[in-house]
Amino acid sequence: KTGHYYEFVPSLGITWTDAKIAAEAKTYFGLKGYLATLLSLEEANLVGKQTTGAGWIGGSDAETEGTWKWVTGPVPENGTVFWNGLSNGSSPTFAFWNTGEPNQYLGANEDYAHITAVGVGILGSWNDLTNTGDISGDYQPKGYLVEYGGMPGDPVLKISASTTITIPQIITTTPNSRCEAGIVTLKATSNTGDVYWYANATGGTPINLGTSFSPNLTVTTTFYVDAFELSCSSGTRTPITAAIHQIPTITSVVDGSNCGFGKVNLSANSTIGTINWYDAALSTTILGTGNNFTTPSISSTKTYFVEAFNNGCSNGIRVPVMATINSIPVTFDEMVSLCENGFVDLDAQLTGVKYEWSTGQTTQIIRIVNPGIYTVKLIKMITNCSNVKTFTVTQIKAPKIKEVLIDYNKATIITEENGQYEFSVNQQNYQLSSEFYNLKGGLKTFTVKEINGCGIGFKEMFLLIVPRFITPNHDGFNDEFMIDGLSVYPDASIQIFDKFGKILFDLKNNSKSWNGFYNGKQLPSADYWYIIQLSKDLPPIKGHFTLKRN
Repeated sequence: KTGHYYEFVPSLGITWTDAKIAAEAKTYFGLKGYLATLLSLEEANLVGKQTTGAGWIGGSDAETEGTWKWVTGPVPENGTVFWNGLSNGSSPTFAFWNTGEPNQYLGANEDYAHITAVGVGILGSWNDLTNTGDISGDYQPKGYLVEYGGMPGDPVLKISASTTITIPQIITTTPNSRCEAGIVTLKATSNTGDVYWYANATGGTPINLGTSFSPNLTVTTTFYVDAFELSCSSGTRTPITAAIHQIPTITSVVDGSNCGFGKVNLSANSTIGTINWYDAALSTTILGTGNNFTTPSISSTKTYFVEAFNNGCSNGIRVPVMATINSIPVTFDEMVSLCENGFVDLDAQLTGVKYEWSTGQTTQIIRIVNPGIYTVKLIKMITNCSNVKTFTVTQIKAPKIKEVLIDYNKATIITEENGQYEFSVNQQNYQLSSEFYNLKGGLKTFTVKEINGCGIGFKEMFLLIVPRFITPNHDGFNDEFMIDGLSVYPDASIQIFDKFGKILFDLKNNSKSWNGFYNGKQLPSADYWYIIQLSKDLPPIKGHFTLKRN
């Protein structure tokens, strides 16, 4: 219907830009050639049937990504937009994309259209490729589609028949590889004719004939193939490589260690390739790759394994690498008491380690005289694993008696500060209570002692206990008015009066008690008054007591 003519030109590996130039250099009975522009399904089907492999056509979105135009041929075809977007886009005219195309495969700049190879999706449909396409396989360019007709100045032709001559071409190549030296099988196919194998890109004689070749190799080698039919060939040899990969070997490993808990840095080296890390000799889970590996945080020693791979080749030997967790010194913090104006020795307790005190000292035991927080770093000799022990030193002040409160025969010791104290009278029978009951009169030494040995406080005072009553009935209890301990005051005197102020008895130092008699007669039950003068330097003590008779 178009009146145009079409030709598939085989050219293995030709780029789109070179195909465009080559097409525009071709003529057919005076008609100028160009990469085909396919404007209808009939035209697409006609041209698609001529291809024997991936063939370039004149569509491109290189100018504006996602806007596909015909960029060859005559106006108005040249510049016509036939598709917008990727595979989910739309066509303002006609397009015949294969399923899922165009797609910018793996992010590549696939800006040029070609007709897909036979067997790839919809017959005669289109796909997008980079300017070069693949180096082998179904997406390796096998040639290009030339369209003749419609160009300015073209003659009018009346041709009743035409003849097609198929030029032999290599259409597929299958490279191969193996580990170490041995036989490698390579394959190649052509559109027609026989496949010849060569050792060089040009010249020389064939070393093999057929679609497969299995040389025995020791190193990676590139061969070349060409197709021949009736002495005709493409004139271009296609390279195909047989790769020989060296089997790698682990040459060294470096174990690692940490203290107590944490990550461990390990490393390994190989002759070639990449090193995989595993947590078990038979594990299939790869923990990491490369020469260095940092373990997760671990609390105990663990063995990891490394194996080297080079393009999938391995000797199957996994080498262990040890991640060691060394123990740290076990320590317990301490609370320590320091007596005021004293000293205390801090003992790190552990032996066989190095000591680094916060004071700068390096011995197991140090002596300190000031309160505060002290630390010692304990370092194991071989592993250098360490831990820190903390001493909190609190100062204890020496106890002091502020006052002693007297209530008749009860005494209560009051200290200047609170603390852990023991109390006594005359340093006998220490007790935790500061209160003492049923004391006898006399000179007393009241004592407070810090229970950690941080000092003793004293207060000496005379405990004057005046009888509140007497019962002179000769039963041995309260028979006389007397003052205990008065001997410490040699000049003391006691006078006793009746209610009228009459002196009934004057008790001098040589007589310190009164039995309730006056001039040889018993005085009756009543209240009597007294004046006690301990010394001339002390004020007199006045009061009264009761004499009771049955």
